[in-house]
Amino acid sequence: MDNFKRAFAVGLLAGQRGNRGVANLLERWVLPGDDAGAHGLRLAVRNGYLNLYVKGQSVGELRLVRGLPRLRLHSKYKSSIENGSPQNSGG
Repeated sequence: MDNFKRAFAVGLLAGQRGNRGVANLLERWVLPGDDAGAHGLRLAVRNGYLNLYVKGQSVGELRLVRGLPRLRLHSKYKSSIENGSPQNSGG
């Protein structure tokens, strides 16, 4: 059985301060125990990436590839964004 590791290159993410997309994403981050509101974002550290959750649902992941951020959204939430929907459809 493989060991599950929880690690993320935080130092590389700090180098993305000028990246408004990453900054806007992380501005929605809420600590456990704080009110997440309608669109509060929870983060889980996985093996080399951050898993992103909204209302308890996994919505995507943020990885650093060659020092640059790569955001992958679940298709359900990606289609909501493309359609201009302010929220997910179904919670």
